[in-house]
Amino acid sequence: VYAAFSRQAFHKLTQKTDPSVKPVAQPLRRITFNLRGAVQQKIKELVDMDIIEHVKGPTPWVNPLVIVPKANSEIRLCLDMRQANRAIVRERYPIPTVDEILQGINGSTIFMSATPNALTTREVEEASESDSELKEVRLAINNGHYENCKAYAPIANELCCIGHLVLRGTRIVLPKMLQPRALALAHKGHLGIVGTKQHFRSKVWWPGMDKAAEKYCKACHGCQVVSSPMHLNH
Repeated sequence: VYAAFSRQAFHKLTQKTDPSVKPVAQPLRRITFNLRGAVQQKIKELVDMDIIEHVKGPTPWVNPLVIVPKANSEIRLCLDMRQANRAIVRERYPIPTVDEILQGINGSTIFMSATPNALTTREVEEASESDSELKEVRLAINNGHYENCKAYAPIANELCCIGHLVLRGTRIVLPKMLQPRALALAHKGHLGIVGTKQHFRSKVWWPGMDKAAEKYCKACHGCQVVSSPMHLNH
């Protein structure tokens, strides 16, 4: 499928492929006008760093570009490799657990803000393992079929798995049994609807999360005081 040469690291990357799989040229996705400048700048940056290079002439494989927004208002360029992945002969390595991954990045804070303080990674992973909806999502991530979890289809390109955890970008997709608890934790400071949503969006996600936060805050008098502007009597 590809043989990329990294001039940064001075080594060649190869991939075992199945020659019986026919190449697929997927249609390119339209880039919205407001993102075209940022995409061109990012491509130039990657070319200048020798991370990617121009391909001249026809190619049997075409993978559409996927633009993923980052929290700092920048973008990340990814490829939709679902068709190309079918040609890859996979290595049969065991998938590491979340605990093993965290041990390997000891001292880092990559995962420290992924869940509210009172929710541990182990709790989320165990609940995710038994959650029937997330089981379907994990299957869909692997096979590309979202018929049994249609709410996740529009964000399919943002989803990935680490062990039993499902991530949307850098946010953990919470299983149903932990969603009420997460609502209570995010609501602790009575930040109002907007504040509660902002607190959520940097850490976790699930379908209908915004509506759930609105419903929860509307039932709380403290949040209503925060959300409603004060009117002075004349």
